[in-house]
Parts: sequence; structure tokens; C-alpha cells
Amino acid sequence: AATRAQMGATPMETIKLADNLTMLSGPGGNVVVLTGPDGKIVVDSFVQTAWTKLKQSLDGMGNAPIKLLIDTHWHFDHTDNNGNFRAAGAQILAHENTKKRLSEAHDLLGMHFPPSPANALPTQTFAATQKMQVNGENLSLAYMPPAHTDTDIYVQYPRANVLHMGDTFFNGIYPFIDASTGGNINGMINAATKSIGMVDARTKIVPGHGPLGDRASLTKYRDVLV
Repeated sequence: AATRAQMGATPMETIKLADNLTMLSGPGGNVVVLTGPDGKIVVDSFVQTAWTKLKQSLDGMGNAPIKLLIDTHWHFDHTDNNGNFRAAGAQILAHENTKKRLSEAHDLLGMHFPPSPANALPTQTFAATQKMQVNGENLSLAYMPPAHTDTDIYVQYPRANVLHMGDTFFNGIYPFIDASTGGNINGMINAATKSIGMVDARTKIVPGHGPLGDRASLTKYRDVLV
């Protein structure tokens, strides 16, 4: 509760990535919202205590419903509002391991996490890749072999030239690697190396934590990990 309160008190910053693509940063990582007539597609969800200001921000992005929440991995600062998104009418998409990890109890960083309630579990999962055409964008999702955890995915927006890496990228800060659920340093290096090969000098790279990045900052991060 104390950690949630502390994270939730962080001011929320809005950064425009493209005409219909917005990054929200602050109360537990970075959230990306794709808007348009097909509904709002949201990646990650902050902590529960930030729900009110997150919902207000989403409501301010037009009248389209919240259609889908994508979890980049299982950690609470990215999945804490799964239940609130479900109550708002959204489906939840994640890697199959995310659903597995959310269904278990965990002790992490001095905190105890009970299994998530049924209404906070992903409604759709995938094993390797998932693609969707929505709001004029060809979203590409893919599993990253164990890196930060064994549940990590990236979300790529080719038209906008944006890549959301979740917690496989901590921009300008040392990463946390969750060995208790499969994370390891070599996997983090491999994820960074793979991602560098997917981007160009103009790509906007959204980290799980830290400011918006680019290929140069991701390369620096990979070199620090190595």
C-alpha cells in the first residue's frame, strides 16, 4: 500500500508520439495510448492509486471506448489496473506466461502479492507473436525470451516508428531484473541487442521506466549491461 501510494503520487506527464499516439509517464512506468475509431488501445496501466488520473486522461482523448489493454509483463506497476480496465469494458492481452504469473502468489522486493482476482487476469494470451490492424496502425507484438522476467513482450507501432519495450529497457537508470520469475542479465542484453536491430535513428523508444529514448540511449543501455 505504501509503495502504491508513493508511486501513485508521481505527477503524470503527457508526451505526443504521433497524431494518434500518446505516452503517459509517471505513476509506475510508461503507458502508451493509441486512439481512433476502433477504440483506445492502451499498453500498461500504472499502479491502482493512479487510476483516477489515468482514466481522466483517457477520457480526454476522445469519445471512443477503451477497447484493449496490453500488459508488457506481469509486475504490479504495469498490471495493477487490469481489473479497472475490465470494469471499463476493455479486454486484456498479454503473453501466456503473464497470465500464469498473475495467477500465482509472489514475494518480491519485500512485498507480498497474492494471486490476482479472475477479473484482473488477461482475457487473451499468445505464445510467440500477435499482430493487429487498428486505428490505422499495424501493431506487432512479440515475446522476448526471459529477460526482465519470463513474461516480457514488446509492442511495435511501425507507421509511427515507435517501439514500447516494457521493462526490458530502463532508460538512464540501472534495471531491476526479476530472477524469481525467470529474469536474467544475458536475456536483458539479448533483448536490448534485438531491439537495436529493429529500430533506426528516428525511432521513439518507450522504456518501462525513464524518459522517452532513442537508438543511441538504448545502445548506451545495452553497453552498460554488457
